[in-house]
Amino acid sequence: GANDDAEIAQEDNSIREMYGPLKELIASCDRLIDIWNGNREKKCENIDSPNHPHINELRKILVLFDDWRAECGKNKEQFITKETWEDLCWLVYGLEGLANQELKDDKSRRMCQRRGGSDCCENTFAAYRQGNSNGTELDIRQMEARRGAYRGQGVSCFSRAVKSNSGREDRVDIVSLSAELNKKRKRENIVGI
Repeated sequence: GANDDAEIAQEDNSIREMYGPLKELIASCDRLIDIWNGNREKKCENIDSPNHPHINELRKILVLFDDWRAECGKNKEQFITKETWEDLCWLVYGLEGLANQELKDDKSRRMCQRRGGSDCCENTFAAYRQGNSNGTELDIRQMEARRGAYRGQGVSCFSRAVKSNSGREDRVDIVSLSAELNKKRKRENIVGI
């Protein structure tokens, strides 16, 4: 009856209280990732001024983590690792510093924060590991020299297919393509990370 309903409601409230902070932390982490990805579906956009609302959101997320750190005190096992904490701080402070340095209050420039990843580095490291998982510095330098030689041949131009409509020339120079991309980017006033 009524007593059972009251007990269930009381249990629900205690569960909400117990898991509320965890839900807030998870939602904050999700929001941090959405902001960094510029996920438009989650109402995140490219940052276009030093005072953009996303920067304030990131600061609040950092404060949430800092409060958690303070609650843990000297018991370091109840908080994220020191390296993860430092990475989180650099993530927020770095983005804020870049926005203050490169963006203008008139919103004439935009930053595509999604481009701030490390995928290109990870691909390079994976290639090194695949080439020699226990390589010395000399081995890595030699692999990089070989990769550089291949890059010079294979990446400097595209070859057109025999039956393509790409024009009469056999090759397209990447340098000229890059120049056009750079002109376009300058027109759009996008500041990459």
